[in-house]
Amino acid sequence: ALSAIGLAKLLLKSDAKEAENQLKEIQKKNKKDVTVILAIAKAYLDNGMKDKALEKLQDARKADKKNPYIYIFEGDMLAKEGKPGEAAQQYDQAINFDPQCVLAYMKGARVYEFINREQAATMLKKAIEIRPEYKIAYKELAQLYYRDGFYPQAIEAYKEFIKGGDYTAEDLRRYSAAEYFTKNYDESMRLLEEGLQKNPNDFVLNRLLMYNSNDLKDYQTGLAAGDKFFSLPLGKGDTILIQDYKAYANILSEVGNKAKAVEQYKKLIAL
Repeated sequence: ALSAIGLAKLLLKSDAKEAENQLKEIQKKNKKDVTVILAIAKAYLDNGMKDKALEKLQDARKADKKNPYIYIFEGDMLAKEGKPGEAAQQYDQAINFDPQCVLAYMKGARVYEFINREQAATMLKKAIEIRPEYKIAYKELAQLYYRDGFYPQAIEAYKEFIKGGDYTAEDLRRYSAAEYFTKNYDESMRLLEEGLQKNPNDFVLNRLLMYNSNDLKDYQTGLAAGDKFFSLPLGKGDTILIQDYKAYANILSEVGNKAKAVEQYKKLIAL
């Protein structure tokens, strides 16, 4: 049924009448299957046919009004429309009908993080309690804590997430930065070096290498890191910070290049 819905969904743009006939037939054979009805609703929604999607949502309620995925679907729709408060209510309703629904806690946490960070963290922890092997929940918890500057808590969550082995350079950047901000320089260095093996020209990881080396007073490593960092082209979202010039200036001063250090301080002041 789901594969047939997928085919009809692709057909909706080119032959809406035929696609709708196919979707009606599929629903007729699966009147009480909420998963199927919601897939039909999503087929309509993804094709910009919101009224049809809402009709199917009502059909899903008639089939089983206690199914949590009905409320998750509506929550997703509201979240996409920029209505986090209303979306949160729908995710809460899903949890009310199924307190073990991990997806509802995950989705709820994503909207609550902009409304109530404590509630978002509580929901992610609940998802972990229900499914301890669900590593993505640790990642989202780590990101939540990292963004708000709760670095020790972010580190604990990152430790669990990294154990799963499925992480990106972005994850290593944030994990390494959290270790740096809590002055765990050796661990920060270990993580950023792993990241630099995968992407030697990563802007943030090279910055962190310069920072760590400066704080560890390893000025030769810091000099090489600073030279490279300031030679890298700025990508989308990359910005030179005051702290960048400050760290590089101190390194240059410590290795005896006072004139170049002064240049960095002048750039720092200008910025």
